[in-house]
Amino acid sequence: PPYINWGNVLRAQGKHAEAIAKYQKTIELNPNSALAYTNWGNVLYDQKQSDEAITKYQKAIELDPKFALAYKNWGDVLDDKKQSDEAITKYQRAIKFDPKYADAYNRWGDVLKAQGKYDEAIAKFQKAIEIDPKYASPYNGWGKALSGRGKRDEAISKFLKAREL
Repeated sequence: PPYINWGNVLRAQGKHAEAIAKYQKTIELNPNSALAYTNWGNVLYDQKQSDEAITKYQKAIELDPKFALAYKNWGDVLDDKKQSDEAITKYQRAIKFDPKYADAYNRWGDVLKAQGKYDEAIAKFQKAIEIDPKYASPYNGWGKALSGRGKRDEAISKFLKAREL
């Protein structure tokens, strides 16, 4: 989708209003574009407009009830708002619709780690790595969880693996 891609480039450049305009153009051409609404939500989230971002993710899910990316991103906003349990629910929903969604497992692990549930977090990081062995972030999270459990040497090996990737 050309306008979505254009919007993504503009977002990466920090040109938020222009990015939103491209997502709106996509919606004008295809009112059922769940991806356009999700990406619009991402720009709003970048701008710290969490509630507005959530409304865009909700619209995306209304259009495509199995759109895992919208659930995952909604979970990220909820986690940022310190609504951990609700965030986990969104990550679980994302995984339900995309069982190979490594980032959803990784983010779920991050929430569990922040709650001090290190063993549960490690299991989520391991699942993310099983899905995508070259994804550095879950190695880093795994290292932090090990560190939280006082396993410094094991933690260092995970940090080194993350850096290697």
